[in-house]
Amino acid sequence: MNTHQTSRDREAQRFSKRNIFRAELIYGQGFNSPGGTAAIDMLCKDVPKFPGMSILDVGCGSGGAAFHFARNYEAKVVGVDCVAEMLTLCRERHQEQSHLPIEFQQGDIQTLPLDANTFDLVWSRDVFMYLEDNEKSWRKIYNVLKPGGYFVYVDFFKGYSDISQKFVDYMKICNYYLQNLYECDRLLRELGYEVMRTVDITAWIADLYGDNLVELAQNEAEFVREYGRSDYDHIVSRWHGKIEYGRQKDLLHGLAIARKPKE
Repeated sequence: MNTHQTSRDREAQRFSKRNIFRAELIYGQGFNSPGGTAAIDMLCKDVPKFPGMSILDVGCGSGGAAFHFARNYEAKVVGVDCVAEMLTLCRERHQEQSHLPIEFQQGDIQTLPLDANTFDLVWSRDVFMYLEDNEKSWRKIYNVLKPGGYFVYVDFFKGYSDISQKFVDYMKICNYYLQNLYECDRLLRELGYEVMRTVDITAWIADLYGDNLVELAQNEAEFVREYGRSDYDHIVSRWHGKIEYGRQKDLLHGLAIARKPKE
């Protein structure tokens, strides 16, 4: 089997139960991306917060952000995800913390029956890079936001200029559909959002990956014992690749904060 086919096979298993737990060993329970709860707080620092606010977590994964919002923001949270294994794990964990006002729903944000003007904040991290067309999803999010509500969106983006063929091949393997930050800003405005910020956070994310690489190396024996040498080498290679693509300006990490206008 060639290297590209192996990579595609790995991507197809990205959200298997085994790989969910593998990611949590690296990033912490409930997380599939670096930074944990500290990253959430930093990325949402400009969003008004108040007890009882309603939050929609789009692509809630194994629940890290949803539980954090409910526990520390005193929010009512709806977490949605397409992956059944993720939702099963979220619901199992919620049984142990049933006092927290969280509801988990499986499905696509584009088609889930969510009421209009319901949420004060919609949060999403590392989700829309997998969708070929963001317009329908972002229109739905606009609809479910209350007037004055915020959409905080953190994701991968492609660079502004020509990107390397190697990175084009990488996007195909990963099933990424990346826009650049200008395209993101323009589409949000076209859909009626007030765009507060679109920010390149690549350097900050690269530092988080660097920290994760150090921690993973310190726990190499435990990781290899649990998941094998092949998985360890694969993850280290991916992280180094993302850091290098970031240096080349092929791959950016971006933050967009937008608001539905008040009526």
